[in-house]
Amino acid sequence: MEPRAVTKTVETQRARSKTKAVSDVPWARFGNLGLGIWLQSSVFLWPHSDGARLSAWLPGLLVSVIALLSLGAPPMRWLNAFLAMWLILWTMAGASSEPLTYLNGIVSGLLVLILSAIPSKTSEAEVRD
Repeated sequence: MEPRAVTKTVETQRARSKTKAVSDVPWARFGNLGLGIWLQSSVFLWPHSDGARLSAWLPGLLVSVIALLSLGAPPMRWLNAFLAMWLILWTMAGASSEPLTYLNGIVSGLLVLILSAIPSKTSEAEVRD
């Protein structure tokens, strides 16, 4: 039989996990997922050169996958920060002749970088406990 204090602690933890506030939702991870999907779909929304198509689609795919993985393992968000820097540099090198593609790559990369720096509430709570 479990001691009463342990049972109350377990019940309290279950109640806390069921009553998640909106602020506890990892919105930055979902933001990165959305940006990754946007980068992938932007390839089909306006004309891109072959190099610019690859520089938007591949980082977009990787950002999306890492965003999904970081929902379960929050430290993986730093991989998206690395991918954001890669996207920015690759865009600067390859899409300079296409203004819309250039702007899309730079702005998307900066947004992914910013969202990657925001910790999830769940990861903050895990560190404190």
